[in-house]
Amino acid sequence: MREDKQSRNFIVLMVLMTVLSAAIAFTDKNEGGNAQRALAVEKEEPVPDFMAEVKDGIHVPSGLKAGTHLELVLGNCLACHSADVIRNTRLSKEGWNSIIEWMQEKQNLWDLGNNHDKIVAYLSENYAPEAQGRRRNLAIKANDWYELKN
Repeated sequence: MREDKQSRNFIVLMVLMTVLSAAIAFTDKNEGGNAQRALAVEKEEPVPDFMAEVKDGIHVPSGLKAGTHLELVLGNCLACHSADVIRNTRLSKEGWNSIIEWMQEKQNLWDLGNNHDKIVAYLSENYAPEAQGRRRNLAIKANDWYELKN
């Protein structure tokens, strides 16, 4: 019974697709292809001006620092993860290179080509390790442990 229902649904879907494609072909033929061209023109969007969205040195939509090659970071890095990942990471040039190579090897990041060095330059300039504050982190070393006595 279930196979009959699935077969019937499949046939209905195929009939609908056939009717739809015939309607599109008919419309396109009768309007000399203008329907598709008009649709393509309507879809064209202006290239965004990334720097128009900057306030006080911050790219407002992403929260990233404004700088040279920001648009490459927006287009490549934010395609997979949020800007929070970048804002919360502080690495040297070597560190950013290393993490990008890891993403390419393990996370299927595409080849950045000529943009690789530009992206690393932006990241290492704007998201480099910060200088230490007035006191060191309270890290516990193995020889700092002591035994509690009752």
